[in-house]
Amino acid sequence: MKKLYLESSMKRHLLKKSKRALRRRTIKNREFLQPTPRYRKNAITVHAPKNFSFIKFPEEYIEFLQRVYEATKKKDVFINVSKIEFLTTDAIYTLLCKIYDVEFNHNRNIQGNFPKNKDFAKIWIESGFPKYVGTRFSLPSNFGENIWNHWSQEVKAAYSDSLIRYATEAIFGTPKYCKGIQRTYVELMSNTVQHAAETGHNTWWTAVYCDRINKIAHYTFVDGGVGIFESSRMLTLKTAMQKASLLF
Repeated sequence: MKKLYLESSMKRHLLKKSKRALRRRTIKNREFLQPTPRYRKNAITVHAPKNFSFIKFPEEYIEFLQRVYEATKKKDVFINVSKIEFLTTDAIYTLLCKIYDVEFNHNRNIQGNFPKNKDFAKIWIESGFPKYVGTRFSLPSNFGENIWNHWSQEVKAAYSDSLIRYATEAIFGTPKYCKGIQRTYVELMSNTVQHAAETGHNTWWTAVYCDRINKIAHYTFVDGGVGIFESSRMLTLKTAMQKASLLF
């Protein structure tokens, strides 16, 4: 009788343990693909526009960055991207650049979530963004190799060469040399160096997102600049950022 009681008790214990583990996995998956925003008590929530694209909807995107910029002057910020309905990767990489810009973030903590749309969440993750902002999910060791950032007055062709090899291998199966893309990268980096800030240094970010299904590589180059929100009106800002970010 005692043996049967112990076996029954153990079964109940294992069943409860199994249910708890299943519940934890379910919650984790829901937060990963269909996140519920966790608002910090002392943070300002900034909602991303439904059309989250710098190239296609520059006015909406710039206005969003302006709201984040103004919010960081006061408190930490939580960026809610859960309800976006349209997404291009140039918007993701430009946001990453601005998050790292002290002139933009005012040394505040900026947090956020993932889109509820599973396809958009997949793109957001595959963009490499989580590696640079931190995540509680485990990432592959080679994750984020499609993103480079640089802070100097030098033109580094090796960076663009690395991204071109990454993209061509993802699209064609083997790495290839693309003279046109390489030439464009050198021109972009040269322009950034020539228009460097008064400090003598400048920051730029570049990345490539590979759409393996449609066989398309989306390149983005973002010139971080300094004090752009303080020194420019919105129209001037729009023009400057359109020139700084290139998708091709």
